[in-house]
Amino acid sequence: MINNEEVSPELLAIRNRFVESLPERVTRLHEAKLHLEADKNSFQVRAAIETMFDVTHQLTGTAGSVGFVTLSNIAREINLSLRRVREEDQNKLEDDFSQELFNDLEKLNTAVEDCYK
Repeated sequence: MINNEEVSPELLAIRNRFVESLPERVTRLHEAKLHLEADKNSFQVRAAIETMFDVTHQLTGTAGSVGFVTLSNIAREINLSLRRVREEDQNKLEDDFSQELFNDLEKLNTAVEDCYK
């Protein structure tokens, strides 16, 4: 993570706005994961995967750009897993994928908490 003293005021303002947006982004990820677990309707599963894919894609790029490398890397891992699922039969989500996703979201939560330090 980049030290706040090492960045321009403009970049610091961008970082602060990014950090302010994190709760909403994390909430969207967790809500989508709940839909994956609860809904077996292929449309709902596809929508949840797309939401998670979009949010993790945005986190990957923006977090890395503003110096939150760990958060960016974890979001990228989740995004790559979701990309593989998107390319496969989404109706056949494996339980181990759900567990892996849960574990990765916990790592992401920790990385998000570190952004506030």
